[in-house]
Amino acid sequence: MRPSLLSLIIAAMLCSRLLSAEPVEMVPTHVDVSYGPHERNVLDFFAAPGNGPRPVLVYIHGGG
Repeated sequence: MRPSLLSLIIAAMLCSRLLSAEPVEMVPTHVDVSYGPHERNVLDFFAAPGNGPRPVLVYIHGGG
């Protein structure tokens, strides 16, 4: 199924809006939380604002 011209225009408008937005400085809620025995087994935790249950995203990059 081919995307319509209208959907391509809407997607381009949304992308341009996202790319032109001002960057938000993120400050971790908890810094260097240990999750293993090695000194480099640490992570920074960024809590989502609000009360009650909120979704969680875990991102593990490939390293290197």
